[in-house]
Amino acid sequence: MPDQVEDKNRPWDYDHIHPERYLTTETGRSRHNIPQIIRDWHRSIGNLRAWPLEANRSDGDLSPKTKFSKVSDRERRYHMTTSQDECNASFVGYEEDDWDDWCASVPEEVEAGEQPVQYLAYADYGVARQALVRAITTRFCKLYRHWYEELKIGDLMP
Repeated sequence: MPDQVEDKNRPWDYDHIHPERYLTTETGRSRHNIPQIIRDWHRSIGNLRAWPLEANRSDGDLSPKTKFSKVSDRERRYHMTTSQDECNASFVGYEEDDWDDWCASVPEEVEAGEQPVQYLAYADYGVARQALVRAITTRFCKLYRHWYEELKIGDLMP
């Protein structure tokens, strides 16, 4: 199984678009009081992408807004020269509603380090919670729509 192979034996890695650090403690344990719907969607393909190993490790735990706002030298090696290229390769709509949701999924004060990273545990951040679920589910649907259309699944149906 590909996910059981050591990192050094594969050129790609699973990248959480919205970083896992917002749901776990520094020791990797689950944070308390984060709604189950967020936990469930966070682990779905709507938030995961297969990404070049070296590019994934270089962007660490950046927020989606920061991750997609600048293209690293490592990502340029994969012919992604603009933020739009990276968004397109990630099935994230650049300059579309889902882009706004990805940006709103991490409040600016959290990204700036002025508020704790466990913000999803607090009901006060309901807007960010909703934006995160919308961003993930929108991407989830885009991935399946692309699969359905590219493989012409509809043509196989009677």
